[in-house]
Amino acid sequence: MRAVKSRVLPLAVLLLTADGVSAQPRASFSGTWLTTSGPQQLVITQDATQFTVRDARGPHWIFRLDGSESRNETTSVTGEKWTHVSHAKWVSSGLVITTTTTRAAGQRWDWMTIYTRDGEGNLQVTTLDAVTDPGPFMAMNLTSVTYKPKPGPQIHE
Repeated sequence: MRAVKSRVLPLAVLLLTADGVSAQPRASFSGTWLTTSGPQQLVITQDATQFTVRDARGPHWIFRLDGSESRNETTSVTGEKWTHVSHAKWVSSGLVITTTTTRAAGQRWDWMTIYTRDGEGNLQVTTLDAVTDPGPFMAMNLTSVTYKPKPGPQIHE
């Protein structure tokens, strides 16, 4: 876990403090995306005020792009309601979304998802999950998934 922290902390600090760099235009993430390692699909719609993500599992996430609070609710596989409170922020041409998830029983954890485009037009989604609720389950997980544009007509809902 210490190795993950040492790589993640500088990345997180850089992304969250690089506010003054605005020379690059904001990227467009709209489109239908397929993972390079399997059949997982994301459908993203984006306009000046809103960023919406749907994945193959069904969750539909809506984020406000003005920095104000966004609330999304999901239901776990056991039927428990989870509330997600997020804030989206542009950092150069990338979109950083920080979220606190709260379970019905009160436990909570923080996570951050970063959406970027690489030089080949692929979508890179990096997520840092950090269970911060004091108790027996404190952990940190970093994942990064690359998506390519889906061939053929794009779905824009």
